[in-house]
Amino acid sequence: MKKLVYLLAATVMIGTPSCKKIAQIADTTFSAPYSQKVNIPTDPSHPYGEALPAGGIDLLFESVDMPTNSQQYFDEYHVSGKNIKSTSMESGELTIVSGAERNFDYLDKIEVYISAESLPEVLVAYQNNIPKGSNKITLISAGQNLRQYVRKPIVTGRVKAHVNTIPKPGGSLNVNAEFNVIANALVNYDK
Repeated sequence: MKKLVYLLAATVMIGTPSCKKIAQIADTTFSAPYSQKVNIPTDPSHPYGEALPAGGIDLLFESVDMPTNSQQYFDEYHVSGKNIKSTSMESGELTIVSGAERNFDYLDKIEVYISAESLPEVLVAYQNNIPKGSNKITLISAGQNLRQYVRKPIVTGRVKAHVNTIPKPGGSLNVNAEFNVIANALVNYDK
């Protein structure tokens, strides 16, 4: 009888780490690219041509709803939102594609935030060193785990920028980002 108790105890002790290792082996990592063309945001309280104080001003631009398109990736990799372990932004770029402003010279720094239904607003990416004459900005990830946000069909994006002049209205830019998603079809991370 003692041998049976020792055997059961050893099986439980050995079995617990093995289950964790099996779950880790079942992790699926995939990239989820995101691309959208958006209008260069304007702020009605600061019209084009307005003289700004020396050193510029901070502007909070109007929020924009953006589809996540995440369900197509969940379907492709045979996971659901509850199986998402983590999601992080790996890279991001803003590129001017039309309008009178052909570069980001009006911009000193930029912060990109997202929020979603029943989720708070979080900083996703930023850039504090925007080279003059550039029509492309490479964003730096803020390192947030966006697991809960990627599960939503729509997120709301908002831009906070420090500008030295007000940009001309009517321009547009491409928003491109790459997200790294780790999922595990064996684990429900909602528990």
